[in-house]
Amino acid sequence: MSGCLSQEFDWIRSQLQSQAEQFKPTAPLLQTIARRFQPILDQVGAGLETLQAAIPPAAPSDPASCDSAETWLEWAVREYLPYLFWLEEADRWDPIVAGYAAQYADWFYKNYTSLKYQHQGRWVFDILNRAGATLKQGRKVLLLVVDNFNYKHVRALVNRFGCQGFHAIAAVEPIWSVLPTTTEVSKHCLAAGEANLAHVQGKGYEDILDKDWRGYFEGYNVIYLPKLSALKSRRRFDADLILLNYLPIDDVLHKDEKQIGTSHTGEIMGYLDALVETVTAFAKRAQVEQDLVVMVVSDHGSTKLLPDFESYLDDKFYRKLAKDPHHRYIAVPEDKATNPTDYDRANCYVLPARSFGNRESFFIPRGYGVFIKTDESIYVHGGLTPEETIVPFAQLMKTEVHVFQPTLRLPTNVVRYSVKASLAFVVGNPNEYDMTEVELSVAESDLPGILVEAIPAGRSAEVIIPVRIRRQPGALDLTAITVQGSFEIAGRKVSIEPVSIPVQTRSLQESKTEFDFGA
Repeated sequence: MSGCLSQEFDWIRSQLQSQAEQFKPTAPLLQTIARRFQPILDQVGAGLETLQAAIPPAAPSDPASCDSAETWLEWAVREYLPYLFWLEEADRWDPIVAGYAAQYADWFYKNYTSLKYQHQGRWVFDILNRAGATLKQGRKVLLLVVDNFNYKHVRALVNRFGCQGFHAIAAVEPIWSVLPTTTEVSKHCLAAGEANLAHVQGKGYEDILDKDWRGYFEGYNVIYLPKLSALKSRRRFDADLILLNYLPIDDVLHKDEKQIGTSHTGEIMGYLDALVETVTAFAKRAQVEQDLVVMVVSDHGSTKLLPDFESYLDDKFYRKLAKDPHHRYIAVPEDKATNPTDYDRANCYVLPARSFGNRESFFIPRGYGVFIKTDESIYVHGGLTPEETIVPFAQLMKTEVHVFQPTLRLPTNVVRYSVKASLAFVVGNPNEYDMTEVELSVAESDLPGILVEAIPAGRSAEVIIPVRIRRQPGALDLTAITVQGSFEIAGRKVSIEPVSIPVQTRSLQESKTEFDFGA
């Protein structure tokens, strides 16, 4: 294929999707496709993201050994969330993974109050402190509050900003939403910079800016924009900080996929395109590109319900009790929350208003339980699972990033035919930014490549790549192998230019006792 026609890519994607059992997407295969279609990567990038989502990551480990905020967040972001998001995209349910989420939820509920005060920098209500510190550096801030945006699509958003020259100035951070994980609670705490909703003075966002922000931004001019079109119509950045409330992603996630006529993810990619295009165009139009810090955060995440989901608590008791019923939480009278029954405790997390700093008391179903039965494919929130409570925080600036290819060295260059071996490469990162999601494979091998989470800037790492090279009948011995792959840096995905490394090849007959015949 030429790699210059979108029709060619559409045909490949149709083959991978319609014949999934025969042509399973793998990381090396998608690397090859990305390299072939490099000339039109801007046109087929969203399609590649869809194919990437079909590759199952490693299943998460049992989090029983997690014993701190750091270990729980690390486990959730690195192991649980990638696998959970793959399950969601494939419309699958895994009871073991659901059990892991329940372990996290139990820990989060038990330690909720202490976490808010011992780890204040890891919560949505601390974002105003981050913004204030940036303003003191003499920069302007555009704070994007993307409603109902969890880790599932943050890489796609950062990559889109990167294509426009706005790169992450630090790693994307996991931060916690306030309970219950709903707009009326967590977003108001975020906007006011308050750990407890009961302490928020304003009733709406503009009122919060007027009443609650005085202590944060005394002497600064702040503006609230309720929708993206308000930013699109502005010509100047005539403020120090602009808070933009972006709602379309939340709106589409609460709709059934049959209603929107496509997948939730496909619809969201279009909204991300519109958001990034409008923000970067405004920064250029207002001539603040070099002085602007774009902060992206969300008030909460969500979890997907499937049409045949059966774990619901839709009995007469809870329907009668609830003052304001929702799928994942209900508001209840204070006396009910302060005197719950054994049945309540067994089925729900109980959040008395005074103990949890809210204006109302709530019940939240344990695990993936819901109060309202549904036959739709929708996303809901309000609960304590990792995908509902952990949201990403990213900071981006317009920077000129000069990307250098990694260095590759193979200290021991003997390769044996037909047996599985582990080649230890030394991979160096000559860049000023960390290389992340480093994918490496050997072109001549019939084994899949490997994924390295990160190689720090200016450092090198030993990377073990499993290989098995078949000897082709009648062919001359290999004198070199080709290493290929990709990596991400400052929000950009970069293909590794194929590197040819000299090797010495040996056959089985030369020394049978030296070989590893493992499968």
